[in-house]
Amino acid sequence: MLCGGRGYVVSIMGRKRHLPNINARDYRLRAQAERQAVNFVVQGSAADLCKMAMVEIFTSVAISPTLTAGLVSDVLFHFMTEVAEIKAFLGFYSLLFHVIRHIVPIL
Repeated sequence: MLCGGRGYVVSIMGRKRHLPNINARDYRLRAQAERQAVNFVVQGSAADLCKMAMVEIFTSVAISPTLTAGLVSDVLFHFMTEVAEIKAFLGFYSLLFHVIRHIVPIL
């Protein structure tokens, strides 16, 4: 993570979280900053990937003449969508599965 030398951590997509207490002399402040560093890398990277997937999915839906789906809610990595017909659902599900599996080539 290399947070100590730089004073910040970076998510998988390059977002930064500055942690001014990472080199604090007070053990409690330093330990809290260390926990925040780990948490940000894990949850921040997961959020980055979810946002990328959501943008890709709904961009594909918007340009598709056959796919019709709408985003109803987005809460903590859970997307609730609305699809009008079962036929549309199968196409949307196929798109969703493809995007999630291929959003980041290294995974």
